[in-house]
Amino acid sequence: MRPDDPPLLRHMERHLGAYCEATRAGGQRGSILAFADQPVQGALTVSSFGLSRHRLHQPRGPELRQELIVSAEQVEWKALASVVDVAAEQVLSRHSALLRGELLGPTGRLVPGSSACAFFCCHPGCFPQSFEDLKVDGDPILFVWLVAVLPDEATYIETHGAGAFMSLIKEHSPNLLDWRRSSLPVCPSR
Repeated sequence: MRPDDPPLLRHMERHLGAYCEATRAGGQRGSILAFADQPVQGALTVSSFGLSRHRLHQPRGPELRQELIVSAEQVEWKALASVVDVAAEQVLSRHSALLRGELLGPTGRLVPGSSACAFFCCHPGCFPQSFEDLKVDGDPILFVWLVAVLPDEATYIETHGAGAFMSLIKEHSPNLLDWRRSSLPVCPSR
């Protein structure tokens, strides 16, 4: 299967290398692509591909276009493709853009072998700044990095907000690509 959106594909392959796996997503969601050894050696990055054909509402400002990405170490391609497809389905069902700092979930376990239960939406800071800069037909396409979070972290984000969670990430520098990692030290007093 060869995706059919040359500007988007060229941009992704320029920053992530040639994709190594591809599958059709359900409904109007397009495809799912995988890129090996991104953003680091041994990791896998999986992206929606075609979600950006839909203009999505946001609370303030004009409609926008998005693609979703997840990155993980030691998680199977098909498991990552499945969670990206489910996230894209949720975005399209509500027809609203994911906002940076938003918590998507919690649900049950995202993938086998990990207690991660939700995604924290943020800019793809693990990739070069130029990865974020894409316009197609005059419209910017925003890439949203879905960072897997654990149950205690999801509760912390719901209680204390995205800024407090980002402060914990900066303070502790966890490996966000390790979906089997220990939870950040969150406690009610923070």
